[in-house]
Amino acid sequence: GKSAFAGIKNTGQVVAWGQGSEVPESIGALRDIVQCVGSDGVFVARRETGHLVAWGKPDTGGTLPPEIAMLSDFKTFLGTQYAFAALRAKGSLVAWGRSTGGTLPAPIASLTDVNELCCANQFAFAATRSTGQVVAWGHQMGGGTIGNPEIEARTDIEVVCCTFSAFAALCTNGQVVAWGDGSAGGEIPADIAQRRDIVQVVGSSAAF
Repeated sequence: GKSAFAGIKNTGQVVAWGQGSEVPESIGALRDIVQCVGSDGVFVARRETGHLVAWGKPDTGGTLPPEIAMLSDFKTFLGTQYAFAALRAKGSLVAWGRSTGGTLPAPIASLTDVNELCCANQFAFAATRSTGQVVAWGHQMGGGTIGNPEIEARTDIEVVCCTFSAFAALCTNGQVVAWGDGSAGGEIPADIAQRRDIVQVVGSSAAF
């Protein structure tokens, strides 16, 4: 969380400390927590059963919708400042929290071939499909809309990383593509965009 920490004990219990971190009694009593992710005022944890539990600010992901709380096949999950998303074993995605990122666009909600929930910046999420394509959703200013047909059509996306409000993807041909906030790396200089020899891409807060 932005102002708190959470930890998992060797007993499978979760503990937390800091501003607004109090763990609800029902979650604190669990002994099968295996993973925990935090965002601004919210923590989400995965149990050995595959179920998710959450606590913190209700409107930004601290309250799980009943239809998501009942599911037990989650592989990974990530949070932006305002929402969370999770990848299910069957290759589909779910999201919750504020509408900016917490509501999946219909074309993405219908996918069943998502193989990785790659990353989340402050405003948006990105995921890759088994087709080698990348999808994104969330606030447009953070890259929630790719907005570039050439990037959307690519089937050679290998790795996706992010800054505070942009995304960059490494393609199998050694090229890098990016979208989102131009002042945070969402626009690639021409000399770098032309390269075909990139082997790794990483992001800082506002640059790649």
